[in-house]
Amino acid sequence: MEVVYFFEVPRIARLGSTAYTEPGFTFLPASDRNEVENALDTRIVNAIMVPARSVDCWFAIEGQIPQRITMPRILVVISPERSKLWNSEMAEEAGFDGLVVHDPKSPNSGFTSRFTSAVYACTTAGARQPTRLPDIARCPSLDDITQGDSLNLRILQLNSLGRTHEEIALALDRAPQTVRNRISAMIHRAGVRNHTELAITYEQILARQQIPVRATPK
Repeated sequence: MEVVYFFEVPRIARLGSTAYTEPGFTFLPASDRNEVENALDTRIVNAIMVPARSVDCWFAIEGQIPQRITMPRILVVISPERSKLWNSEMAEEAGFDGLVVHDPKSPNSGFTSRFTSAVYACTTAGARQPTRLPDIARCPSLDDITQGDSLNLRILQLNSLGRTHEEIALALDRAPQTVRNRISAMIHRAGVRNHTELAITYEQILARQQIPVRATPK
């Protein structure tokens, strides 16, 4: 089975596509329309997998090439907490043909078999239009995370570069505890679990705005 794994940040798309390595299963990373169309042109795509945080970006692409998306589209919720906001009916209303919930802490919990079952259970009849998108499907904005504070933005930028709290504090001439407190608050506002997921969310936002992801703050 060949599956397009869509995520609008190329690095995350590549990481996600290599997360599962079972025989007979190939994930094809795609982060924009060209990569989706290239996969459709060069491979026999059996399904499209979209993490919940990327559904709005996916629909923007699907809306440009609806006649080409005839294979099942499977929504994947990657955390038990977020699964509380989705069920099969909600996924269908949002325009998907199936739903799979996966706990990343249990990588060998039969994900591929459940995904395969979801694909085979699907029937598709052309592209659907989203009618309902739960809040978790929407990536927060920079203002949501930073509350419009320029210091928060600079901390967020440096965090996305992989800097430690101490390195960020030194670069911005702030106390390390100040940086820790601000990052903790931004993690909470972004609805993520740690500073790594915060960095990924920041890259998502920049990818959607088509801003260079790795711009070093002044």
